[in-house]
Amino acid sequence: MMTIRTLVFCLFLLLCICSQAFCSEYRLDFTGEELTFSLGSKLWQLDGDYLFSNYSPEEIKQTIYFPIPTDTTAMPAHDVSIKVIKPLKGQICKMLSVTPKGFWFELTLPAQTIAVCKIKYKQRLLGKRANYILLTANSWGKPLEYAKYTLNVPNKIEIVSMSLDEPIVRKGLFLHQYQWDYINYAPDKDFIVEFK
Repeated sequence: MMTIRTLVFCLFLLLCICSQAFCSEYRLDFTGEELTFSLGSKLWQLDGDYLFSNYSPEEIKQTIYFPIPTDTTAMPAHDVSIKVIKPLKGQICKMLSVTPKGFWFELTLPAQTIAVCKIKYKQRLLGKRANYILLTANSWGKPLEYAKYTLNVPNKIEIVSMSLDEPIVRKGLFLHQYQWDYINYAPDKDFIVEFK
């Protein structure tokens, strides 16, 4: 079930994307993501690769907002970083500002290029719940071509519930790993993990 906070983030992101569209005839496409989450008893970490494409004949510079949920169970993110992995000439990604609810970054891609942005952050958990907003992916106007999510959990932590269904599960001596793979994916819920 979508919370009011998630709905506000979705609408805010959609507004930002729409306002960018009025400034230029073209805009970037968000085409895929490969995200790895690590859950500890007091820490939630993201290490994510986000695929952006510029299919247009012109360079595009676009400002993008990345929401990070904070509530009574999670503090604002820290150690937030973003960079382009192996950038081509003219591909630039820079952080603009970080707030308790997320961050703004600017991505520049030359015509007809694709870039992978590496985003990392950590959140201190105050309760037994971790959350990542997936629904904002829908504000880009089309499904993700590919999405892969991996959750690493130490064996000492017991998962009570996860919002994504039917993961591939790998049980190791010290770590359990859950994985989801999607093609042509339009999220219908955020990723929420409850544990004890």
